[in-house]
Amino acid sequence: MTFTMDYFILTIAIAIALAILFLFLAWLKKKLALRKSAIKKKIDKKFQEISQLLAIDSDAAYKTAVIESDKLLDFSLQFKKVRGTTLGERLKNSQRLIKNLNDVWFAHKVRNRLVHELDSNVKRKEASRIVKIFKKAVYQIISK
Repeated sequence: MTFTMDYFILTIAIAIALAILFLFLAWLKKKLALRKSAIKKKIDKKFQEISQLLAIDSDAAYKTAVIESDKLLDFSLQFKKVRGTTLGERLKNSQRLIKNLNDVWFAHKVRNRLVHELDSNVKRKEASRIVKIFKKAVYQIISK
């Protein structure tokens, strides 16, 4: 009789533990979805600001648009916890996240040129192309 009762109590305890685990996982999934939604809204807002920069007739604005897009790429890789201390290292570890990785490397090199070379500028057409590359990669990253 006690063996049957012990078995019954153990079964109930396991069922309760599984129910609690299920509720916790459902809560965690909802919390992560809300966080991902907030991140997406933040990224959407930043790309809207970058689009406004591209509408300004100024080489400085185009340069800023490229640099800000590169920052968003880095932000999205950090959000996904891609390993690396620099964006370059994170890009090396992001093959599974980014389909257009060669284009992204090209865009990042343009950004580096703009930041590190004296008197380096970018024209509107090239800046728009670079921003588009970054934007495509960022949305690929956060959608996974």
